Amino acid sequence: MAHYKKTIRDGIEYYCFVKTVGKKLNSVGNEIPIKKKFYGKTKKELEYKIQEYMDQKAQGIEDNKQYFGIMAENWIEHFFAFDGSIADSTKSMYVRYWKKFIKPSELYHLPLNEVSASRIQKLYNSLHQKGNKESSIGKVHKLMRKFYAYIEVENYGRDVTGSLRVPKDNSYKDKETSIVIWTEQELKTILARFNDSQRGFRLRFFIVLAIFTGCRFGELLGLKYEDFDEEGVHIKRQLQEEYTYNREGKDENRPKIAPPKSKSSVRTIPLNEYVAAELELHRSWHEKEQQARKYKTDFVFTTNSGEFYDKKNVSRALARYYDRIGVEEKSVHIYRHTFGTNLCRMGVDIQTASKLLGHSDINTTAKYYVGISQEQKQLAVNKLLKIVAK
Repeated sequence: MAHYKKTIRDGIEYYCFVKTVGKKLNSVGNEIPIKKKFYGKTKKELEYKIQEYMDQKAQGIEDNKQYFGIMAENWIEHFFAFDGSIADSTKSMYVRYWKKFIKPSELYHLPLNEVSASRIQKLYNSLHQKGNKESSIGKVHKLMRKFYAYIEVENYGRDVTGSLRVPKDNSYKDKETSIVIWTEQELKTILARFNDSQRGFRLRFFIVLAIFTGCRFGELLGLKYEDFDEEGVHIKRQLQEEYTYNREGKDENRPKIAPPKSKSSVRTIPLNEYVAAELELHRSWHEKEQQARKYKTDFVFTTNSGEFYDKKNVSRALARYYDRIGVEEKSVHIYRHTFGTNLCRMGVDIQTASKLLGHSDINTTAKYYVGISQEQKQLAVNKLLKIVAK
């Protein structure tokens, strides 16, 4: 039962009660309770004022001078960063979008109660008008929804994200040309220049495997020599980035070995003679480097000190190589798109392609099969004539 104290204000006797009405973050980001004094000439009046205040607070009317940016940084650092249901690489992606779109905006410096649904929606609309993709804004929105769910549960304020809408990309996309791939000539140039001025390029075998297996970036970096045998290459693990958040600087990612993306990602991919020969070249080169630089590793792809590669460094090294040989830069994942598309073009059935790519849902594989040329479609339709052939 509440204990009301009597006090004198301006010569008048009042009942007084100090109530904790929420929490806030101070200037250095530490959480402290918000306490408020209530006064009433009678206990009933005092209880009414307390209830009235709490009702207003529940509607988001009361201003506790809590700043959106400070609260969000605190939540990311102490809650979101430790969410075990989200992969570290996914957390890193969300935080990159946060820093790119939200932190530079006016919202970041506003008191929490001034960050309304209309203000957030205006930001979304503005990002869309500046040419940012629906998918990018969608990731920002997902993070905002998670943050505001925390805000409401912890009684900091109300969730204002329920009415928000991510602007749609209205431009029509031709599904048959929407998948970016390497052209046949580009792949020939990349491979041919290995035997030219770039014989010593340390990521040579990485590119060969990417072309002929369609493995994911992390799957390639997680390969060990023991994963190769007469059946092909066995995909058993991947190199992930372990996510940690540092509000003063960049979000940090440390490499770690983890299971593949899904059960379907555990697979064996047959290798042709060209890849087998390249494996032996790479193994021989790698063994010589280990002896010369005095390190030992079972992993196929490492730095020159035997450490795990950072994905950004690999991408930068590949970009420099493409620039030297006169090929337009594309991301590592485009090799996977190219592999899937080529399987389709060569008549590999979608179920087999799905197994080789390690997709858990065949609908994911289907995107490569909508890009079939008109000629291939005509040939497929003509095959139906066999039904009526005498």
